Amino acid sequence: GGPRMAEETLACPKELVGRVIGPKGANIQAIQKESGARVSVDRETNDVVVSGSEEAVRKAVGLVNAIISPPSKTLTCGKEYVNDLIGKGGSNIKKMQAESGARISVDSDKNPIEIKIEAPTPEALANAEALINVLIKPAAVEKLECPKQYASQIVGEGGATLNGIESAHGVQIILDMGSDPVTVRIEGNDPKGVAAATAAVEEIIANAIDPDYEGEEGKKWRAEATRCADERSRLFDEATKIFDADKKGENVDKDKAYKLMEEAKAMGPAMEAANAKAVEAIVKFNNEGKGDMYLDLHGLQVTEALAVLEERLGKIKGKGEFEVIPGAGNHSDDKALLKPKVEGMLKDLKIQFKEKNAGTLIAVV
Repeated sequence: GGPRMAEETLACPKELVGRVIGPKGANIQAIQKESGARVSVDRETNDVVVSGSEEAVRKAVGLVNAIISPPSKTLTCGKEYVNDLIGKGGSNIKKMQAESGARISVDSDKNPIEIKIEAPTPEALANAEALINVLIKPAAVEKLECPKQYASQIVGEGGATLNGIESAHGVQIILDMGSDPVTVRIEGNDPKGVAAATAAVEEIIANAIDPDYEGEEGKKWRAEATRCADERSRLFDEATKIFDADKKGENVDKDKAYKLMEEAKAMGPAMEAANAKAVEAIVKFNNEGKGDMYLDLHGLQVTEALAVLEERLGKIKGKGEFEVIPGAGNHSDDKALLKPKVEGMLKDLKIQFKEKNAGTLIAVV
């Protein structure tokens, strides 16, 4: 009336015998304790012999097979995921292995990358796969295009801009620099974070293509200066018509013409005052919070820019490296009109300088 007895022999590859036995027989002992079966290894054939009650043998065979032929699965992913998948010093792999109980190996030499999962149980395999998919199959993905000449503005100096967006929104940003326009891929597990990061990158691209160098206050005063110039022209034209009619002997109101001329002349100082306020606003817009050793001259006319630069150079004399940005002329009809003028001023003042990039100079003042 006792339990039915059984015996089963499992073929074991020679290279896995040690794994079945374990250090000082620890694995076999653990299988025997958990199953209640007797487990031994034939050293000549490498067969694993399991005996005991049918239930004990069934359980022990499952445990042995988990070592000999563990549940496994191979996943693939693009090379752009390898760093996040492995982690610094393999930290991510180790964490996923600890959480799932599965063994995870990555073949990064293949393209696409191959990720092999070996687990003691189907549950552990499923857990490991889920953890990996969080890293290689983001819940949300957006793609943008950016002209190649502006891609560096997404990255920022030393990667600062890109890293800042990734950190702030919990996303990964991948730029395919092999094409023009560059493809910008933004991905993450939080759709809201991906949407916010996408908006931030779109703003950078838009501002790179059509940059705002003036700000609202600068635009306001530039518009006022333009209005004054237009009004001056209108008044001069109206007065000139009256004087021309007078020369032809027509009956005209010359007093009105003189009054118009005076009004036109008054528009000159008003225009200059508006442009001066525009210069002040534009310099503030492009440079606020960046200190005296930095000067972005974008948005200024050449004469205005040179006057601002001369004033700043007088203020910072003897203080070291000074970064001045005349621009590369990418958004001007006359390419790099200001840059040679700035270089000429620095040379005239015997100030040494070098080019940091196409639109930036570093001067030693």
